[in-house]
Amino acid sequence: MEPVLGSATLANQAGMHARPAVKIAKAAKSFNAEISLRIDENTGWISAKSTNSLMKLKGRTGDVLHFRAQGEDAPKAISTLIGMVEDKFGED
Repeated sequence: MEPVLGSATLANQAGMHARPAVKIAKAAKSFNAEISLRIDENTGWISAKSTNSLMKLKGRTGDVLHFRAQGEDAPKAISTLIGMVEDKFGED
């Protein structure tokens, strides 16, 4: 099974901080799919289910988050996570 890919630009004012990291991890954990993300091609993939790893990314406003998911609910997982990022995590 091929992974499902998607990306979205961080547009919330504070970038990737604790609140967005918790929201992404909580949403990712609700899916059975294996979900990972990275900021660019020069960074390795990290688990989207790990709040700590997400915070270590230190994503800034304007950075593009690249998502990758594999599993039966991967399309729904990618759609949900991209929607959260595009909605600025409900912050702005």
